[in-house]
Amino acid sequence: MSDEKTFKILIIGNYRTGKSTIANALLEQDISPVSIGPCTTLFPMLICYGNDTQYADIVHEDHTYGIMRSELGDYFMGVDFSEDLTIPEHLKNVQSVLLRSDSEFLADGKMLIDFPAIDFPADFPAIDQNLNKAYYYFKIWLSP
Repeated sequence: MSDEKTFKILIIGNYRTGKSTIANALLEQDISPVSIGPCTTLFPMLICYGNDTQYADIVHEDHTYGIMRSELGDYFMGVDFSEDLTIPEHLKNVQSVLLRSDSEFLADGKMLIDFPAIDFPADFPAIDQNLNKAYYYFKIWLSP
């Protein structure tokens, strides 16, 4: 899918306000992870149309690799920032997660972006990274 032809819908907001729940409601599927704790705190979930829905691509700065979507929870959601604001080593260079959905909502070339919270505490190590990513998405993807 060509980047110029992809209509991107960015869901952005404060911590624990239901961004992933909105994404799942639009898709009428449970694609983006949700839980009581932080799930998508560190990087955006890019959701595009595709039939290969059992895999997720973990996009790092210098490489991409796939995991089973069923393993996504173990990979990301074991992180508890309530006690320790340290980002685990295996998550430090993750740029985004690419998920595929066979939802008709995305069939005509849309991409849904479930963005991380932008209002996490100032001492949270990823807050500057999240704000820089938000700026990137607004500047590059949403500019004419």
